[in-house]
Amino acid sequence: MPWRTVAAGGFLVSVAAIVWLSLSTHGPTANRAPPPPVPVWDKVLHLAAYAWLTALGVVALGHDRVAWFRWIGVGLMTFGVWIEMIQARLPFHTGSVVDAVANGAGILLVLWVTGRLARKRR
Repeated sequence: MPWRTVAAGGFLVSVAAIVWLSLSTHGPTANRAPPPPVPVWDKVLHLAAYAWLTALGVVALGHDRVAWFRWIGVGLMTFGVWIEMIQARLPFHTGSVVDAVANGAGILLVLWVTGRLARKRR
């Protein structure tokens, strides 16, 4: 099975998992008091999750399609902000601008690395 197909499947499964963990009453942060102002571990998890999604998206689309990298970033950032906006309206979750920034940091990190690698291959 080609890596691009595996990455595309992993991307879809990962998006579904993030939606479930972010919005479910059974997720790891559901039914808890609001966290401290900026718990570092939570932000690292946000960064890692969106870095993972971005990496899967880049592999699924192909490393040779550098022009698509920005659309991966825009799409995932929109997705991350959308999730945070929904969480802000749920009684058992809290939405956070800092979470959205951590999501964006994970996206930008992978896009920066893959962009540099793509330039070196040319």
